Amino acid sequence: AGRCRVAELDGGERVPADLVVAGIGVLPNCSLAAAAGLAVGDGVLVDDRLRTSDRAVYAVGDCARFPSPYAPGRLRLESVRNAVEHARRVAAVLCGDAPPPAAVPWFWSEQYALRLQIAGITQGHNRTAVAGDPAAGRFSVLCFRGERLVGTESVNRPADHMATRRLLESGAPGPAPADAERPGFDLKAFTRSAQPV
Repeated sequence: AGRCRVAELDGGERVPADLVVAGIGVLPNCSLAAAAGLAVGDGVLVDDRLRTSDRAVYAVGDCARFPSPYAPGRLRLESVRNAVEHARRVAAVLCGDAPPPAAVPWFWSEQYALRLQIAGITQGHNRTAVAGDPAAGRFSVLCFRGERLVGTESVNRPADHMATRRLLESGAPGPAPADAERPGFDLKAFTRSAQPV
């Protein structure tokens, strides 16, 4: 680990820099699936039981593009949690059991003093509300599609992360965006009151 002073771009241009961020691994390799005649499109296309276009072949994990009750259309999720959920789902199907309900997608990353947690699929949201104090480094961004809460992106607020997971899993209506935008809104308290008794 050294210091970065200059970044050289593809065209040969050299740019002064003191930090380089590298994003790696975002394109699925579907060449084997395509060569086998399976339907592909930004991943191997599967149904809710993770069956490909050839019903005797299953695809799981980062390469599988699957329908989810938590997002419109199909999606690919690049996470360990998703791969584990897919494996459980296919195992149940292969054993003749009903597959488990789709789990709420969630992700996390710890970056020094910051703990980032995401619950739900926030892609395609069109409205947000911020809870907590961004200046203090403890806040959550609640993401809505229309009036529906679809996920929360939290920094150092694990209670909001867990509350969102419970709320989305239960199917209970989430807060209205206008309510979530009010100063002092408490997602954990809202979720407790929204849960069936």
